[in-house]
Amino acid sequence: VHEVPAKDVLFRELLSMLKVNGSILMVEPPIRVSKKEFEKSIQGAGAAGFVVVERPGIFPNKASILQKR
Repeated sequence: VHEVPAKDVLFRELLSMLKVNGSILMVEPPIRVSKKEFEKSIQGAGAAGFVVVERPGIFPNKASILQKR
């Protein structure tokens, strides 16, 4: 996600491809993405219509499972 300039467009596009309750796993490397940047991406996903259903521990990365409701 960190390499995509228009994250809002990305999340809307992903949402349009998923069935209701469909999920995506978003994982970002700690070297490239700060916690603040990751949380901003999560907020953008929420604005598009995703809900965080889990934050799996995929060390050392930041990860979140996002679901279409």
